[in-house]
Amino acid sequence: MFAIANRRSARLAAKPAVSYSEEDETPQMLAKKFKLDRYKVGPAPSPPRRSARLAAKPAVDYTDDDDDSIYVEPNAPAPAPAGSLASLAVLITTRIKEKRMKEEEKLRHVTFIRQQLALMEPLKGNPEGRAAVSASIMNYLASHCLNFLAVHPRFRDTVVAKCYEFKKYESEYTQLIAACDRLLISLGLPTAVPTVLPVAPSKDGCGSCPGCLERADKERAKMEARYAAVAAKKKAALEAASGKTIRATITKLSQKVDKAGDATWETIAQELLRYAYRSATMDWLKANQADMMWVRGLVRGYSRIAEDFDFFEACNEFLKDTC
Repeated sequence: MFAIANRRSARLAAKPAVSYSEEDETPQMLAKKFKLDRYKVGPAPSPPRRSARLAAKPAVDYTDDDDDSIYVEPNAPAPAPAGSLASLAVLITTRIKEKRMKEEEKLRHVTFIRQQLALMEPLKGNPEGRAAVSASIMNYLASHCLNFLAVHPRFRDTVVAKCYEFKKYESEYTQLIAACDRLLISLGLPTAVPTVLPVAPSKDGCGSCPGCLERADKERAKMEARYAAVAAKKKAALEAASGKTIRATITKLSQKVDKAGDATWETIAQELLRYAYRSATMDWLKANQADMMWVRGLVRGYSRIAEDFDFFEACNEFLKDTC
């Protein structure tokens, strides 16, 4: 055993001594000298784990827009400099899109308003129906057309003038007045009717020159004459349905009931009741209590001998409404 050790030491001693300077030292030698592991030569390192790969990725920016995360590329191209052809093309495309959207919006609003105005033609002589259509137009303008009205001031002035006109001359239609008030409040205008009603502006007028002021006065005069004629017609219709006409009609129907047989008298009595329920007839009866008592006596007698239950209920309802 000692012999083997001596031979090994002799063999090592026989090797020539090699001197290394610090410049000649290799990284492996330095690693061995200073006990460093990073310069050891060994198998290829294994790929990094997934967490390390994710940590090595560049930071990603996120922006919140209505709870939807929008991914922003970290190396997104910078916007084109001002004055370049690319920026000019983007600007032209944006302007074209905006113009197209405005034209589509205008077409949609104009189409709806024209459709509503077309409904006015078959409603001539029916002021309640025309007021309902006008109310729907005003509600649509207040809900969907505020920006459109701001861009088109002449149309806006026309609508505002119409609102004040309705509030002054059509005050009996509460639905229309409420729609006009809603539109005026949305536009930031007072709901009180001004002393001098505004009129719709002309296409080429400025609104303040003597010619425009004269035209506005003429328009107001025409408006007052038109509504005065409407009021006269209403008054004439009320007078035609009042007085002797109403009394004669009820007398004639009551005589028919007396002469009719058991099979037809209830039909004629129902016709008399419908005539008494008319608004004009009811107003006249309320103004003439003697005639009201006379009609109530007729209806009370019909209710006592009525065989049809619906007619009996209608008679009792009339007596309750006129008591």
